[in-house]
Amino acid sequence: MELFNFISNWVIVLFFIWLLLYTCDKNNKLLEYLNLYYLNLLIWYGYIGYLLIHILVLKTEFNIIFTILNIIIHYLPIYVYQKLNIKPNKHSFYLFILIFFIYLCYIHKILNKNMIQIYLIDKQITN
Repeated sequence: MELFNFISNWVIVLFFIWLLLYTCDKNNKLLEYLNLYYLNLLIWYGYIGYLLIHILVLKTEFNIIFTILNIIIHYLPIYVYQKLNIKPNKHSFYLFILIFFIYLCYIHKILNKNMIQIYLIDKQITN
């Protein structure tokens, strides 16, 4: 299973880059363009939907510790943005579209798959 098959991993890497930039210099101009607000929402609500589908519909059994850690990891960017009072700006949506488009190109051209295959059909990481 490839680490970057899932968009959550892309966004979490971007979030830690953002956090490093924010920690080093809160006034860094790059932070204005690297506003991950909508991507953070995507991975949080997407992961909740993913879990519900796998647990309730597909009857996938996940390790409880693995699931709790993943819930924390997927919620962490939203929590940090709320604590720091980071709001979306005009670049948030454009970045969302750009990253999502690059991700779709990656899974289609490099992996020769689509989102249904990756998230629902392929064997999932459960522990």
